Amino acid sequence: MQVIIVEKDTFVAEDIASIVGARFPDAPPVMVPDLEQCRETLDRIGHCILAVICASSAELAASGVIEQLERIRSAMVVIDASEDGGMSGETTLARITKPFSQDTLNSAITSALALRDSFPGR
Repeated sequence: MQVIIVEKDTFVAEDIASIVGARFPDAPPVMVPDLEQCRETLDRIGHCILAVICASSAELAASGVIEQLERIRSAMVVIDASEDGGMSGETTLARITKPFSQDTLNSAITSALALRDSFPGR
């Protein structure tokens, strides 16, 4: 079981890792600073149960990471500081905005897991 956290700010990534680690104690998170390294990590590990991604909708759309995560049936939480609207894959991910609280992230993780499990073939 693997968890990926995409966040360029190390302190924010560590906060997210702490929250996620309480939910998935057997899945030490892999922290990467950007979407390109996320793609490379996913290519290497092949599977993750959860991805928590801090990125704008435009960055996500350009990266192809959402589609890659959908193929491997990962639950996805996107933390978005922009206000640029929806994104590809929005029916398969939970989306929250910055700033966020521990309760908000936990709720989004619960929603992301439920969304992942609700789609055919998952």
